[in-house]
Amino acid sequence: MSDLLFWSLVGFATVVSLVLLIVIFIALKERQLYRRTPAQRKSDRDVIARYRALRSDTERMAGMQ
Repeated sequence: MSDLLFWSLVGFATVVSLVLLIVIFIALKERQLYRRTPAQRKSDRDVIARYRALRSDTERMAGMQ
């Protein structure tokens, strides 16, 4: 009986460690995927600034009519 308990614990520990490895691997991949270089961040800020300027111009023109 103790042999069965030992091997079930070994199997359980193996499954848990494999799941943890997969979760860590996915988390690291996600972090790497969304990491932006400073040039990309500046480009993002420029796009956001252009969008805000365009939106405020559109709202101003809509208010004039």
